[in-house]
Amino acid sequence: MAHPRSLAGLLAAALLAGGLAAVLSSGTSATAAPVGAGSYTETLPAGRSLPTGCGSVSTNPRQYVTGNAPAGAVPTNDWWSSLLFKRTDCQFSTPLFAGPAAYKPGAGGLGLSYQTDAAISGSATGTGEYHYPYAEHVRVGVDGLNATQALVDGWSDWTVSTSLSGGGRTLRATIGKGLPLS
Repeated sequence: MAHPRSLAGLLAAALLAGGLAAVLSSGTSATAAPVGAGSYTETLPAGRSLPTGCGSVSTNPRQYVTGNAPAGAVPTNDWWSSLLFKRTDCQFSTPLFAGPAAYKPGAGGLGLSYQTDAAISGSATGTGEYHYPYAEHVRVGVDGLNATQALVDGWSDWTVSTSLSGGGRTLRATIGKGLPLS
């Protein structure tokens, strides 16, 4: 009788070979754009769609940047990405958790949160979450500011600058990851 580990190994190899054969014979191919030693596809898989959100987020990621922002591609996976890729708050942003502080732009300025009480959700046997929820402690603004949206004015590896304008006033704030209070 064959050993259970050998049977499991043979089964895994057969499944892998079958899956690879199915992918290779599916008849669909994507156009690959070369980048250095790698590449990426320029076409969506069948049945997939572009991300949705506010404005033309899927086709124009620079719609929420000012002329001062760096040229070229915008960061897509950073702690402040919701300033660019607005999904739920089309004017401003979801809270920006820069740690240890969090920030939230709004019509009257920039809210700051320094939350020290963690929230724990879930159950012992289910999915749980440990986080520090945003709770505004201070709002920094300019007298008469009534901003209509938050725009990205610039960024670096650790910081982002946001611009809030409206009511004839402008507030430009630079906030950063790991800074006690920007």
